[in-house]
Amino acid sequence: MSTLIRWNPIREISAMERMLDAMMDNRSRLLRGASSDTATGHLALDIVENEAAYTVTTALPGVNADDIKVNLHEDVLTISAEIPQRTTEQKDGERVLLRERTWGKFSRSVRLPNAVNGE
Repeated sequence: MSTLIRWNPIREISAMERMLDAMMDNRSRLLRGASSDTATGHLALDIVENEAAYTVTTALPGVNADDIKVNLHEDVLTISAEIPQRTTEQKDGERVLLRERTWGKFSRSVRLPNAVNGE
């Protein structure tokens, strides 16, 4: 025996609105903070090319230059680093309201369009 359920377009539209709201809320959460990309482990880069060289720029706040690893293998540039987790001691009567600074391992690999001399 089958049961018929009356189709209610308003209910369908409301369900779709809730799904879109949830999706946009998740996206906006990713876009907040130091860098949406670093929040997901993705390192944002700027790459500029001229006749003689490529210039690569990125931001890794809280990382010592000595702790950044740069590797070039078969025209694929890989930059990786780790931002240590910052801990702050809470005093009595304090509570954390917001923590947006990112931490963790970050890596990015980019294939450069032309052969590169790694030296």
